[in-house]
Amino acid sequence: MAEAYMIKMPQLSDTMTEGVVVSWEKSAGDRLARGDIVATIETDKAIMDVEVFRDGYLSGPLAAVDSVVPVGEAIGYIVASADEIQATSTSAMTTQSAAVAAESLPAQSGRPSQQAPRHQEAVSHPAAGHRGALVREDATPAPRPDNKRATPYARKLAGQSGVNLNAVIGTGPSSAVAGNDVLQEQRVPPASPFEMPEVQVAGEGRPMSAMERAVSHNMTAALTMPTFNATVRIRPEVMISEAKRLGISVTVAIAKACAVTIATHPTINWCYQPVDRIVERDHVDIGMAVATETGGLVTPVLRGCHARELVNLHAEWKDVVERARQRRLRRQEYSNATFQISNLGMYGVAQFDAIPTPGLGAVLAVAATGSAGMPLTLTADHRVINGVEAAQFLSALKENIENPGRWLIRGIS
Repeated sequence: MAEAYMIKMPQLSDTMTEGVVVSWEKSAGDRLARGDIVATIETDKAIMDVEVFRDGYLSGPLAAVDSVVPVGEAIGYIVASADEIQATSTSAMTTQSAAVAAESLPAQSGRPSQQAPRHQEAVSHPAAGHRGALVREDATPAPRPDNKRATPYARKLAGQSGVNLNAVIGTGPSSAVAGNDVLQEQRVPPASPFEMPEVQVAGEGRPMSAMERAVSHNMTAALTMPTFNATVRIRPEVMISEAKRLGISVTVAIAKACAVTIATHPTINWCYQPVDRIVERDHVDIGMAVATETGGLVTPVLRGCHARELVNLHAEWKDVVERARQRRLRRQEYSNATFQISNLGMYGVAQFDAIPTPGLGAVLAVAATGSAGMPLTLTADHRVINGVEAAQFLSALKENIENPGRWLIRGIS
């Protein structure tokens, strides 16, 4: 049997179990070079490119467009020569679904193998007569965890697989997170989402899209959070005028005001971690909901809002918003926010409550400015944030937005 390399459906988040083939950018028989984009796939939040890291020819059988393929299953193959394009059979494709990551994973000691490839490869069982897939997500290392250390290899593995290093128990020196700790976390199946009784509804329903399912599961999980709401009304006219004069998005200015305020009210940035743990975070990564062109919401995340200049944040926001609307964000661009803003003020909404999801301690709802001012409503997880802390944060945020000179101009320089 000719040697072929399986292109698998990659796992782009710790909860992803399947993906949808959106398009093939190459056809069976096309010559491939390392780095070529061969297909696009849809996850629950984005449309991602599938990139290959081997020269060869694209061979079938190829997964059909719009087909749903489980993580780890083959979507196509790479063969060494044009003569081998028809060598891979459907039965071989099925056999190779039992894949292991033998060549790409380090030894159980937690130290990376010297032979480990630079990018994650999933390798099929030797009995199948094939070697592995060469697809990956962006290899940017995950952020350093809070209040602990992580090895560079662990951060890289976490960045590739979407593992939250704050949730990983380190077994390395001084309790540092090692590569094997991340791999062990990947092997543990995610906890079952909070389940509600199914209520029978009349009619013929259609299957939910991947994004609709993700939103449904997140909202159901949010029911486990004991939340409360607190509202203040502010006068944002000075901040809005200054932001427009400086060419800065008002949404980004509000995000920066929140980050400045969180610096003195850090509990707003913390979150509950099952079971009975609090994750204390000193980096402020703010997510802001954006409607996509095909329906649904994506929440791009501006990293390090507490330490970055407004000009830099504004430039990044313009870029990610455009790609968010087209669902072309990388996973690390829409995951693991530490605080979140939902702004419906531009639609004339007088007041509303936003819903925080697990991993957040609070979310801020921004409504339209009326005669009494702009309503800002904080919805907070009472396991982490008490009423006084929420009130103090909102009072300080009101002061910062109504008197922006202390941070707005400084953030431009």
